[in-house]
Amino acid sequence: MQAAPAMAQTLLADVISLDEGEHLLFISIDLNSGWKTYWRQPGRFGLAPDFDWQASENVASIRVKFPEPLLFQESNGTSIGYQTPTLWPVVVRSENADSPVYIHLSLNIGLCAELCLPERVELSASMHDLVVQPEVTMAQIFALESNLTASGQPLNDLILEHHGTEISIFTDTPNAQGSFAVAEDEQGHHVLLQASDNRPQGAIALSGEWRWETPISRVTVVEPGNRMVVFSNGVQGQR
Repeated sequence: MQAAPAMAQTLLADVISLDEGEHLLFISIDLNSGWKTYWRQPGRFGLAPDFDWQASENVASIRVKFPEPLLFQESNGTSIGYQTPTLWPVVVRSENADSPVYIHLSLNIGLCAELCLPERVELSASMHDLVVQPEVTMAQIFALESNLTASGQPLNDLILEHHGTEISIFTDTPNAQGSFAVAEDEQGHHVLLQASDNRPQGAIALSGEWRWETPISRVTVVEPGNRMVVFSNGVQGQR
């Protein structure tokens, strides 16, 4: 059986100060060739990463911002995730700006090749031990890598249609080859939306089966060559 690929054992050392008293770090997900891991909504056959920050100190909030994922077509279905080394930005807000911040993460993550292996990784960082870079804006940081951010728009800007259990979304541009979307609710239910193989020429719908009674609260649209877009009822731009 193949051994699991090596993964970073610490949060990256440099901390970047952002607007409004927040700080930016990165988790490095280092994957060997042939391995993959999963996005926060992994699809039907994936394993979502689980973040436990409870052992952290002097932390008011921590948000992980996932970069744009890939869609994997597999023998048993589809999954959503990453197959190359990836940086996951982490935005940390302290409770007391005058006191040191200690960050500890217990990360449960799925790593898959021929077989899938659930791994638990312990990552830690002490803010007072790290180098804090000069303050910059969030826009300047995420402009360095266009796939580290997603634009946020109100959900009612998206045309969302229900036909029985099928839902379809319509975007204002033709879907590029390989485009997909993920619709989700506040309970964690989610479904992959894809273009139908027999769609009419020029159709721009992505469809899937929504089997729950709860309302859809967020739709993430991924189009190769374009920055992914999040349509949400809540916090704009959340991954």
